[in-house]
Amino acid sequence: MERLRFESVSRSFKSVKRGGEPIKALNSIDLSVRDGEIVSIVGPSGCGKSTILNLASGLDRPSGGSVFVDEEPVEGANPHVAFMLQRDVLLAWRTIVQNVELGLEIRGVSRKERRERAFAQLDQLGLHEFADAYPHQLSGGMRQRAALARTLVN
Repeated sequence: MERLRFESVSRSFKSVKRGGEPIKALNSIDLSVRDGEIVSIVGPSGCGKSTILNLASGLDRPSGGSVFVDEEPVEGANPHVAFMLQRDVLLAWRTIVQNVELGLEIRGVSRKERRERAFAQLDQLGLHEFADAYPHQLSGGMRQRAALARTLVN
């Protein structure tokens, strides 16, 4: 099954210079990812890697072309797509378990189910005993694992 498809996808951004030409991050990209495939997107800073992820997740819209996830057009935020950012972006005022629960909370999942799913992920990643800690109390690697748990729990 085809899980992700880009058909002639382009994405331009307004220039940061007054009156400047739009910046073309993607120009007529065709991409297909099948079920079970592992794909790496590699390139220099500013080449459109994050733009591709934002379009696939529905956090952004293409300037041209179409994006499909599971053969359905992406027309807004897609609850079936998650990706982890380069930085952990944990919220300093929330405990680790509260950070892991955040996406589920936003989606309206009950507190009991959120907590169960968050602890299951923390267990898998060896962070159960740090569930009530705050991000500043964890090492950089532990913070990355907490961010991974937040991604996987969704």
